[in-house]
Amino acid sequence: MKINNRVSPDNGTKLLAAHIRTKGISIKQVSDQTGISYDKLIRSLSKESRALKTDEFLCVCQFLEVDPMRFYVPQNHNQAS
Repeated sequence: MKINNRVSPDNGTKLLAAHIRTKGISIKQVSDQTGISYDKLIRSLSKESRALKTDEFLCVCQFLEVDPMRFYVPQNHNQAS
C-alpha cells in the first residue's frame, strides 16, 4: 500500500517492530548484529515509512531467535469461483 509515494509497512513489519520495542532492543543493536543499515531499520521499524524486504525481515527474526511465522497474519483473499 502506498502512502504519499511511500510504501507503508506490512503487518509483519509492524508486528516485528512492536516485538523489538517490547523486548527493549535498540534499532542500533539490530543494525549492528544484522548488518542492515540503521537508516533502513529506522524507516521500517520506527517511522513506518518502509516495509522490510523479505531477506531483511528474516535476518532480523534470526537475530531475535524468533520464528518469522509468529508475525504472519493471514489475509482474507477473495477468490473468484
